[in-house]
Amino acid sequence: MVKNLSNFLVERRYIIGVVMLVLTVLCAFGAAKVETNTDMTKYLSSDSQMSQGLEIIESDFPKTSEQSGIRVMFDDLTQVQKDEVFASLQRIDGVDSVEYSANSADYNKDNHTLFIVKTSFDYGSKEELSIEAAIESNYSNYSMVYQNNGIVQTEVPLWLLLTALGLLLAILLAVGRSWLEPFLFLAVTGIAVVINLGTNLILGYVSALTMSIAPILQLVLSMDYSIMLMSRYREERQKTNDKKQAMKAALAGSFSSIMSSSLTTVVGLAVLAVLSFKMGPEIGIVLAKGVLISMLCVLTLLPALILLCDKGIEKTAKKTLPLYMAWLGRFGHGARKIIPILFALMLIGTGILQSFTPIDFSEGNEDIMADVFPRDNTTVLVYDNRDEGSIDLLLSSLDGNEHIKSITAYSNTLAKKYNSEEMAEVAAQMGGITLDSTVLEMLYYKSFDGELHPMTLAAFSESLQKISVNPTLQKYLGEGMAAAAGQLGTIETLVEPSALTALYSPDELCALLLRLDCKVTAEQMSVLYLFASSQTEYDATWKMTVSQLFEQLSDPIISNMLDENALASLDELRTQLDDAARQLKGETYSRLIIVTDLPVESENTEQFYRSLDAARVDYLSQKSYLVGSSAMVYELQSDFSKEYLIITLITAAVIFLVVAITFRSLWVPLVLVLLVQGSVFVTVSAIGIVGNSMYYLALLIVQSILMGATIDYAIVLTGYYREYRTAMGIKDALAAALHSSAHTILTSGSILVLVTAVLGIFTVQLTSQVLTTISIGALTSILLIMFVLPSILAMFDRGIAKNVRLGKSYANRDEE
Repeated sequence: MVKNLSNFLVERRYIIGVVMLVLTVLCAFGAAKVETNTDMTKYLSSDSQMSQGLEIIESDFPKTSEQSGIRVMFDDLTQVQKDEVFASLQRIDGVDSVEYSANSADYNKDNHTLFIVKTSFDYGSKEELSIEAAIESNYSNYSMVYQNNGIVQTEVPLWLLLTALGLLLAILLAVGRSWLEPFLFLAVTGIAVVINLGTNLILGYVSALTMSIAPILQLVLSMDYSIMLMSRYREERQKTNDKKQAMKAALAGSFSSIMSSSLTTVVGLAVLAVLSFKMGPEIGIVLAKGVLISMLCVLTLLPALILLCDKGIEKTAKKTLPLYMAWLGRFGHGARKIIPILFALMLIGTGILQSFTPIDFSEGNEDIMADVFPRDNTTVLVYDNRDEGSIDLLLSSLDGNEHIKSITAYSNTLAKKYNSEEMAEVAAQMGGITLDSTVLEMLYYKSFDGELHPMTLAAFSESLQKISVNPTLQKYLGEGMAAAAGQLGTIETLVEPSALTALYSPDELCALLLRLDCKVTAEQMSVLYLFASSQTEYDATWKMTVSQLFEQLSDPIISNMLDENALASLDELRTQLDDAARQLKGETYSRLIIVTDLPVESENTEQFYRSLDAARVDYLSQKSYLVGSSAMVYELQSDFSKEYLIITLITAAVIFLVVAITFRSLWVPLVLVLLVQGSVFVTVSAIGIVGNSMYYLALLIVQSILMGATIDYAIVLTGYYREYRTAMGIKDALAAALHSSAHTILTSGSILVLVTAVLGIFTVQLTSQVLTTISIGALTSILLIMFVLPSILAMFDRGIAKNVRLGKSYANRDEE
């Protein structure tokens, strides 16, 4: 079957080549249409509490347009300069508003001043970037830093990609046997990368992290397939002058090696699919798909290119760097009783030590101002309306937390009741409405009692005097009321003595004054009586909600007491109030919004979430949901230990099975899996020892890649060892195996280590963490394979070489 396939690939190479090139062109157009996703909530599983909370928010609450924010921090500004900067920032084209308060510690701390520039344009848009450029240009003479609140993009710059490709090419040229073959390898792998990017359309979108690391890792993980085929072709070419027959034999001979090598890598990456956070499966699918595509391109395109360039390869042949590895075999054999024991101790020790390395679950975007002005961290608690009566108890449990800046809920805002003094402050904060304390007392009295108590002429006179000195109520005096005030003395002499002590209702007193030609209105008299009654009957314990306040402000008697500015903004405030109510309380669910100064991820943040989680369990009888950046981190933290253990066990088990089938042995996969797992433990432990933390996806990706890819190096060395043991003793077999495998291991390994290291050093955030960790892990794995594996092979030769027809020297094993 393999021979038939090889014959087909060689004889139909031109047709296959045209088909692959057409597919490449189509995928190049498709790659441009793949959306880069920066919304991490899309990767939450369907049974995630936060995912369910987001669905409720989307369905039950109206959407609000969010503005982009750019935080700008200045040092050593005078008060005059602060005012000037505040004004000049507002004048920048595209700026909607600037948040700043001269009397708030949120904007002023020591010698630092913070301004938050708001714009309706999206982060990264031409308009938003022009605002940033203006800030940088206009304030270049100040001590100033700025940063937008968007997600830091993890794209790899073009110059850095070209540098990495140059490094990869340099390695291939240094170790290759021809000056031409590295360019053939890059051409084939480049086509595979384009096809992989284009087929990402089946996913709909991919994350910025996947877009950054997938092409690089596909390149470095699959380069050895080209090296394998080329090496086998060169061997077959020495046996025959017929290059087509040589290629057929090379394909048939290398097919098993290429397939098994790619299979372990694909299987290791595919295990990421079990993660509940869907970015893991996405990365696993894209990388596994890329490795398979690379393998297919090597088997279909590379034979045609090699045959086409056969003469060029011969003409550009060169000597390779000599690799003398016999000494390492002798060293491994001599230390066979020590190194395995040291490795076992290292495996146990680093297995324990790696558990102390801090694991990060947030994207870790660096905030250059966070130490001075911590960014607001918002959490939304979505709860069932049936629990509204218990929300105040939950809020009480959060009282005194120094990290909480504000808590907004229906119960403590729109449903909260205030006395008149508190309401005056609330109204001023809401929309700048200034409400006279006397008017507020009248409003509260009208709402809770409203009875206009009869009064005597003396009480009427006293009330008129009080109103006359109140600017808000003066307009109610009018000419008729003012005339009545001036004629009170005359009135008292005209009426009977009993009339002076009589109690008059508003209508009766109004009629009396009209008979005396005092032109007063019923409305004026109602206001005066309302004022007089509130002066004597007002209860300071009366409280009402903001909504009830606005209902009372709609009353003509009360609304006429407001100034023009207050009346102008009243309708707008009512609209805002209705919008706010809809944002906080839906038909079935309500939202409680907590703003803290805690970072997205920290020990304090985790502790706060534990207490919040416990409080909602204690006080809410119905199911509730936490939504926010820290909520997602908290959820990931809760599931990580279990998922990491599952990933580790499944990866080890699947790779064990693949290697066991390949070698028809249980000893070989046991040794190789433990060796590569040891490299993972060493890598994670080393990161923790130097005081760094590790992003959890980086750990899972490294686990999968090291187990799936670098185990190939161990397979190559072990395979050669078992082959040479058929004719050699242990020591000679080790030396020969290392000599034969060193070129493949060091070529492929150096590409994996150096390319990811260079890109990791010069990229940022998640991309840097993932690539740097892979580089460290791959280097660790290669060192263990080259320096530890030979001793283990020698120590456990009887089990490793089982099922192998050994040479005579096996009987003399103890003498070696």
